[in-house]
Amino acid sequence: MSEGKEDWFPIMTELCKVSDGGSALGLGIAAAETLASERVLQVLEPIFGLEVLCHNDASVGVDFQAAVKIIAQRRRAVSGLRSRGLTQKRLRCLSMLDDLEKEMKASKERGDIK
Repeated sequence: MSEGKEDWFPIMTELCKVSDGGSALGLGIAAAETLASERVLQVLEPIFGLEVLCHNDASVGVDFQAAVKIIAQRRRAVSGLRSRGLTQKRLRCLSMLDDLEKEMKASKERGDIK
């Protein structure tokens, strides 16, 4: 699922409708890992929301260096999405990724993550 293969998107949307607790968290993490495709913002965003896709701290882990790399990869992927109909979602997602990186830096400074 997390590889962003579109074949999984309908399954992910159906699972989201019936998931709760840990299952929903895991599904949200997998959804956040799919940001390399325009179809993610078209198909998954209405179900999961931008918060889960673009500002999901659980999806980047608790190792600061690894988290920063993941966020940078997602930022590059989202920056490359150029469909006109997705401009506002792309910009909001990029802003959320920036906020996530700031929050990870703050967590590192507080000693909450390594």
